[in-house]
Amino acid sequence: MIRLFITRSLTATTSPYFPGKGIASRTGRLDVIARMLRASLWTTKGVRKDAQFIVTLEGPPNPPLTLYFDGKSLDCDLRTEIDAIKCIRKCMLGLSKGCTRTRDSFEFVLKNLKMPIIFLKEGGEDVTSLKYFKTLAFVIGPQHDIDLPSDVRPSQVISIGKKSYLASHVISYINFYLDLKSNRIKIIK
Repeated sequence: MIRLFITRSLTATTSPYFPGKGIASRTGRLDVIARMLRASLWTTKGVRKDAQFIVTLEGPPNPPLTLYFDGKSLDCDLRTEIDAIKCIRKCMLGLSKGCTRTRDSFEFVLKNLKMPIIFLKEGGEDVTSLKYFKTLAFVIGPQHDIDLPSDVRPSQVISIGKKSYLASHVISYINFYLDLKSNRIKIIK
C-alpha cells in the first residue's frame, strides 16, 4: 500500500536561498510544509517506505515549484523540523536522492494521478468510512481548506473529526489509522 499526501502552498517561497532563521516569517510559512513532510514520511524508525509527499509551492520568486518526495528512496533525515527544512532546500536545489522538482502546477499533479483521490476537508465523512485501502492520494490544505480544480473529482471527502486540526496532525492521524487498518500496529487493551 502506498499513501501519497499532496498539498499546495500559495505563499511558500520557491527559492532555495532562504535564511536559516525565521523560517515561519521569512519563507511564506515553509515551516508548515516542513511539518507536513515530517508527518507524511517520518517515523521513530526512520523514513516511511510506504509513503510519498508532493507539495506545489506557489510563492515568490518563480512559481510554481513542485517537489516530489518518495519515502522509498529519500536520503534525508527528517528527525526535526530543521532537518525537514534542510531536506526541502536540498530538493529545491536538485541535490537529494528520492526527491525530484518540476514546474508542474497543482492542477497538473492532480489530473495525472493514477489512484483514488481522498480529499481531507473539515465537514467531510468520518475517516472510518474510508472505502479504499490500497494506493491512495490524500489532498490536504496546509493552513486552510484548498479548492480542487473543477474537473478533478475526489473519490471521497473525509474528515478526522468535528474540530479543526493542524495539517501535520491530520496526516499523522491518517498514517496511524491506515497502519491500524493494515494490522501494522495493534492496540493493547
